[in-house]
Amino acid sequence: MGRGKPLGDKKRKLIIAEYVRLQNYREVARVHGVSDVTVRRLVAKEPKVSQDVAQKQIENTEDTLAYMASQHETKKRIADKLLKAIEAKAETVDMFTNVKDLTTAYGIIVDKELKFAEVKGLSGDKPEVYRELPARVLGNEWADVNRSVDEREYSQFDFRGGRGSLKSSFCGLKLVDLIMLNKQFCGLAIRQLKDNLRDSVYSQIVWAIDELGLTDEFHCTKSPLEIKRKSTGQTIYFRGADDPGKIKSIKPPNEMHIGVIWIEEADQLRGADILRNIVQSAFRGGDEGILFRSYNTPISQQHYINVEGRKENPRRLIHHSHFKNAPRRWLGERFWEEAESLRESNERAYRHEYDGEATGTGANVFENITRRTISDDEMRRFDRLHYGLDFGYYPDPLHFAEMHFDATRQKLYIYGEKRLWKSSNENTARELKDYQGVTIAADSAEPKSIADFNAWGFNMAGAIKGPGSVDYSMKWLQSLSEIIIDPSRCRYTAEEFLTYEYERNKDGEIMSGYPDANNHSIDAVRYALEPVWKRRGK
Repeated sequence: MGRGKPLGDKKRKLIIAEYVRLQNYREVARVHGVSDVTVRRLVAKEPKVSQDVAQKQIENTEDTLAYMASQHETKKRIADKLLKAIEAKAETVDMFTNVKDLTTAYGIIVDKELKFAEVKGLSGDKPEVYRELPARVLGNEWADVNRSVDEREYSQFDFRGGRGSLKSSFCGLKLVDLIMLNKQFCGLAIRQLKDNLRDSVYSQIVWAIDELGLTDEFHCTKSPLEIKRKSTGQTIYFRGADDPGKIKSIKPPNEMHIGVIWIEEADQLRGADILRNIVQSAFRGGDEGILFRSYNTPISQQHYINVEGRKENPRRLIHHSHFKNAPRRWLGERFWEEAESLRESNERAYRHEYDGEATGTGANVFENITRRTISDDEMRRFDRLHYGLDFGYYPDPLHFAEMHFDATRQKLYIYGEKRLWKSSNENTARELKDYQGVTIAADSAEPKSIADFNAWGFNMAGAIKGPGSVDYSMKWLQSLSEIIIDPSRCRYTAEEFLTYEYERNKDGEIMSGYPDANNHSIDAVRYALEPVWKRRGK
């Protein structure tokens, strides 16, 4: 029998490449229509083939390893079932005929796990041990906050401010950092609407993972929207607050719990009760939980998150960040140009959007309020004192206010208050006994009460009021250069003046009227200053 047609150079290269891919002499021979002896001979003549084959084996094994790591929970379930099946079979008579297949299957899983670990070690591709957030990813004003989270100084962290202040960037980075350093932690990222998750918190966390060089450590999927750490099974879940049942149904892997929650655009939640429900549902089964809330400061002082922020909470840190503290190159020149342009054209809008101030534009009645301590030295110099009383019982309270008006500088200082519920006139008189020597302007709608106080030695007179008096007195208060309220002495007064807003119609549009609600201190101040603003109007 004569020799076959000689193989061309191109054909030889194709056969060798196919062998590197398949690593099977007989299969390569079948595909290319030659004998397996020919394939062996060609491979033996190419010294580089063995090196290519070894590299291909490593690549194949690493691909398999990555897949197996992503199937961590599945492997645990299979192994659990196999062990239970083996235990059950061991108690039956036919154990030696049926247990073999089970133990072989279980042995394959264990053997592969050991083999993968061995190959990974031999390849020299050992990942560096993750230690902490590198300084290069933190803006200047975030280093202390990062340390505070690590040391668990607080359990709740509110990150507020204006545009470009790195709030979301820090939350995404720190959530990943906490997952890496706490193997019992899973994470939960929340927006009010679930439809906004993918393009906001999910994208932000994927960016953070890449920025930290941890891309190979996590498996990110969009359906379901989820991020899983391959080596441990720790999971970052994404949920909308508009579907609370989905939050309650989260079940982290065994011996893990939701350790960190990030609520992005937290001001969009429908109220403080929604936040409570989220925290109660998610923080179950663990000894600690860390809550991040990031948001641009709402414009209205009456927004529940601003009201909440003015209350003392020793477990909460409120961090107000500013774009000017971020590296300029991170934001880009266009961002800075737009900020400066808005500052020049509309300073109030700039203060809200970029400085993160609750300016109250378009809703707050008073834009001239300053909350600060009024010192004893200042009070000793006060010589134009006024006192006002708004009657009430329950649920509306009785409110007494004392203040000083600086006519030259058009500044009003409110430094004293008393607020009482379900207080009889006799009890109120006892509470106000120190003010029997001064003139008190009171609500003229209660002439009998005024007569009672005067009978007990007070100098009380009813405010004259009259048509248009509310509108005029309110506009006069708005026209003052400054209304200074000491929040430590006048807690209720400060809260009411700061949060008092114009009426709104059923569509939420602002109306010009002044709502007769939550304005007890405001009425007391108007009554007290009636002689001043009425004289100004003549």
